[in-house]
Amino acid sequence: PPALPDERYTRRFWTALADGRLLLHRCAGVGCGQAFFPPGPVCPHCGGRDVDWTAVDPGGKLYSFTRQHPTPPGFDAPLVVGLTELAAGPRLLTPIAADYGALTVGTPAEVVPAAPPGEGALGDLSDYPHLQSVPVQPACGRPDSPTPAGPAQAGSEPRSRSPPPRGPCAR
Repeated sequence: PPALPDERYTRRFWTALADGRLLLHRCAGVGCGQAFFPPGPVCPHCGGRDVDWTAVDPGGKLYSFTRQHPTPPGFDAPLVVGLTELAAGPRLLTPIAADYGALTVGTPAEVVPAAPPGEGALGDLSDYPHLQSVPVQPACGRPDSPTPAGPAQAGSEPRSRSPPPRGPCAR
């Protein structure tokens, strides 16, 4: 059988990223309506075959992260990478533009276009735009995302759902 073109389901993603936009596949028609990544011809949530591209907000939060000390050739060391869970639903694995020690799970972040990492030759990847997650501060006056407090113990004081403001939003 003939091979599928390498970029059949990804070309629009790369083109949009080069223009500073984040596109994901979303299940359409009578399907579940969920966004997903990586792009493909079938929705991984419901098996629907009516999928289309949709622009999504690049905002989300860090789901997990780690630091790599030995890195592949051409990448700076140490390299901080992690999963950013987009508000649209999918999680993207990206480098994170922040010091490891400054991050916590749940940190608000945006997935944005970025310069290629490191100084080495990227071979075939040099033709593609790159992306990274960048931690962001919530806008002043906008409620912070609730932090998980866990169930309150019987007879205990109710726990706060969000931390007191810090930084430029503190009063």
